[in-house]
Amino acid sequence: MSVTICKPGDNINTIATSGAAGDTFILTTGTYQSQKVLPLDGQTFIGQQGVVMDGTATTDYCFYYDDAVRHPRGVTLRNLTIQNYTGGAGRGMIHGDNAVQWVLDHLTVTGCTAGRGIETGPGMILRSCRVTNNYLEGLSGFQSHGLCIEACEFANNNTSHSAPDTATGAGSGFKLATCIGVRIRQTYSHDNYGPGIWIDCDCHDVQLIGCQTMRNSHRGIQIEISDTVLVLDTVCLNEGIGGAPPGAAGIFVSSSSNVEIAGCRFLQCQTGIGEHDDPARGTGPYGPRRTTNFNVHDNEDTPMGS
Repeated sequence: MSVTICKPGDNINTIATSGAAGDTFILTTGTYQSQKVLPLDGQTFIGQQGVVMDGTATTDYCFYYDDAVRHPRGVTLRNLTIQNYTGGAGRGMIHGDNAVQWVLDHLTVTGCTAGRGIETGPGMILRSCRVTNNYLEGLSGFQSHGLCIEACEFANNNTSHSAPDTATGAGSGFKLATCIGVRIRQTYSHDNYGPGIWIDCDCHDVQLIGCQTMRNSHRGIQIEISDTVLVLDTVCLNEGIGGAPPGAAGIFVSSSSNVEIAGCRFLQCQTGIGEHDDPARGTGPYGPRRTTNFNVHDNEDTPMGS
């Protein structure tokens, strides 16, 4: 394993793929334009202060995997600003669907022009990242089992104003589907168009602990056709304003089983917790998609006008 110093104007992909698995690359301060990097396993990319990876609205992905080439595992991205990539046809500037056990640490991911900020893969860890002003979701995850999101901020995402409350709804601070064992801690999602945090479509064993949402256009947290979700010690502020209950809420639970909401605070929301049960949602891997075993306790609700 070696350490290589890179500078603006270098082709980072050529340098990385000419190296070896496990190598580290230090990017010196400056702007790196239209870089598109398919790493090798275990490679680490660290930016000095002020490093910007700019897609100039012409390049689809910054860091990615490729089904036809390889699925790099264990890649680390640290202290980088990634901006102005297109995200391809609705994908992520960090295109990581099948990227296993990547670590995204102290990144700013902003300004995707046609897709998402980040697509997550199994075992991915996001730590102290800021994800803002992306065309659809700030982050999306499908079958991202074991995903961990910690001390991150999601703000002003879904700049397209794609409607979330449709059969193919998209757009939110971040949205997860069919994910098992996700842990979301101390994360702040605010001023997004759509739900701030969206747990959807047969997610199972999800925990949101110590999070905060504020001023998202539809609701703070949406838990939809999922099972075994814990929301603990979380604050929702000014959520669902101008909408109608039950969907306009700090937390909206729709056709989901074994959901527990405890120790949370709802401040000036249209309603604190909204509940909906639709028998037409069918049956999933965890049984009927119905709102059953809904456990709500030890929460505090300060309604609008109080």
